[in-house]
Amino acid sequence: MKRFALLEIAAIFFLTEVRIWRLDRLGIITALATALPILFVCLSWKKSGDNFKTLGLTPENFKKDLLLISAITLLFWIVIASIALIFNPEFLKQENLVLKFCFHFLGYFFWALLQNLWLNGYFVNRLSQAIKNPKIVSVIAGLLFAIVHLPNPVLFPVTLIGGIMSAHFFQRNRNLYILALSHAILAVSLLYFFPDSWHHHLTIGPGFYIFKFK
Repeated sequence: MKRFALLEIAAIFFLTEVRIWRLDRLGIITALATALPILFVCLSWKKSGDNFKTLGLTPENFKKDLLLISAITLLFWIVIASIALIFNPEFLKQENLVLKFCFHFLGYFFWALLQNLWLNGYFVNRLSQAIKNPKIVSVIAGLLFAIVHLPNPVLFPVTLIGGIMSAHFFQRNRNLYILALSHAILAVSLLYFFPDSWHHHLTIGPGFYIFKFK
């Protein structure tokens, strides 16, 4: 089981990387690169007997770690805002900043939920089958999450730390919603507080190199 789980993880991660680095103009490759990882993960969930509870979609105790995660999110938000105030104070002059932030956050939350489902519902669950040490599982999951965000120099370190922490708390509380909420707040903050010249509008893969500044 341990060897199979590790091989399965490697295969899914490879397919995920193909999905990220695909050639967008080739429709068939794009469709296959998108569909294959989803198909394999769904089959894996079925084979492993996963359910909404193990995937973190129906947490038993929604309040568990809520205050701690909220405090950590606030701390990281203060760090992001402080860096922005020092190196990019112009972000405060953006028109309708608060309104744009709120609308973008509402939409991004669902994308953050899907990312956390992929990271924790699949990779953390499968890694836990092969590795019995939760700390090692968290580090490996965070590293995989960060690699997917290459070559972005801002997102790589941020997602490394965020991925490790997300995996850690997921193993404690099985609550994707609070993790997605924290993820969305910090990601949208990076988008609006840091200049595009730093993160190319949070693009990853080939899109980072071909990003066109407005």
